[in-house]
Parts: sequence; structure tokens; C-alpha cells
Amino acid sequence: MKNSIKILLLCLILFNLSNNTFSQEIEIINTITVSVDAVNDLEYFNENFYILSQGNIIRVSKEGKIVTKEKTKENIKGITTNKQKAELNIINENGEIKNMEGSNLSKINSKETNINHHNELEFIAITDNGYISFAKEGWSSRISFFNSIGNEMTSILSPGLGDVSGLLYSNGNIWIVSDLGEKKNGIFRNYELFTDSIVEKEVFEIPIKQPKGLTIDKEGNFFTYSEETKQIVNFKLKK
Repeated sequence: MKNSIKILLLCLILFNLSNNTFSQEIEIINTITVSVDAVNDLEYFNENFYILSQGNIIRVSKEGKIVTKEKTKENIKGITTNKQKAELNIINENGEIKNMEGSNLSKINSKETNINHHNELEFIAITDNGYISFAKEGWSSRISFFNSIGNEMTSILSPGLGDVSGLLYSNGNIWIVSDLGEKKNGIFRNYELFTDSIVEKEVFEIPIKQPKGLTIDKEGNFFTYSEETKQIVNFKLKK
């Protein structure tokens, strides 16, 4: 039964791709070389980049110089900017959201839809009134919105094309990147967040191999880390 469901989902994905022309409106602005292995997430805060890698939070200057490297004691799954408090926040494997000093701020509670699998949360983004995260549950996964006290309000199944490898929220929109594997361009997707739903708007192919993490600056330029080229890549949508 499970195999037949997987095949059905694959057919739906392939049908969607065959009827979906990727927009090519992506412009690479510049790249910053910084060699880090096994990058899990990326955040831009106070003129510095913060790279999450194997339990380490690495602060990198805009020139690509590693400034500090802090090894954490817990299994961190994502890092983001809390604009209201002007600080960095993290999410751990239990869904607990904390600041960099370790103080608990909230906890998100992802609904489990498959009794045979426990949810595995990855990435965190903060909205004006809640949180966005990505939950893997067995072979399925979804993007979810949680209210300010951590209850899951709405979600959408993730696209299934490649592995979701970065997520951010900005001005009512959710953006994700997906890694399709070695030597292949990544996928960049835009969703609009409503009170009771998440709706996909656009899909872009980006000329970035193995993108990891996703962040944005005040000017609306995006950044991701290319695992293949060992570079932080700055890109934007063409107007």
C-alpha cells in the first residue's frame, strides 16, 4: 500500500513538472567563498552570516572570514532572526525555540498524522504572529504555520522535488529552497501565507548547486550556501 502511494505521489510530481515552466528570473549578485562542511542552515543578522553546521554556529563576516565558532550542546535544527527582539533564535529537535543564551521563548507542537512515524522538525522562521517550520514525517513532509503559543494552524504538503534545504518568511511570503543533488540546479519556491492556508505562488530554477539554508537582507536580496562550490551566494529576483 505504501509503495503504491509513493508511486502515485511521484506521478503527480512529474505531471506537475511537465506542466510547470520554471521562471528563469533569477540574478546572481555576488558570491562569498567560505569553506564549511555539512551546512544545515544560514542566517544573515547584524551584517554577519551565521552558518549552522553539525551543531556548530559559525559567524562569518561579509568578506567570508570566520569570526567565531560556537559548539552547542543540543541538536539545533534551524536558526533565524527575531526582528521584534533584534536577536537570533534557534529551534531544537524537540520544537523548543530559544535565544542564543538558551532562554526558552516558545515551543511548537506539530500534529502527527502518521502513527508509525514521529515528526522531525527542521528550520524556523518567525512571522508577526507565529512561526513557520518544516516537518518530516516518514516519507512525507509539510510546511506548517504555528500561532504564537506554538499550535499548528495550517500546513501544506512540501513539493516533493528534491530535499527542502532552507526556509524563510518575509512580508507575508514563505520562501524555500530545495536541493536536487550533485551537479543539479536548486529549486526556489514562493508561497503566500494566509490565516487558514498556505498557497504556492511561483517556482524558480536557480543556478546554484546544492543550496543549503536561506536568508534575506533588508534590501530583499536572498542568500543561500552552495554545498558544491563552498560559497554563500547572493541572488535576487529580476524585476
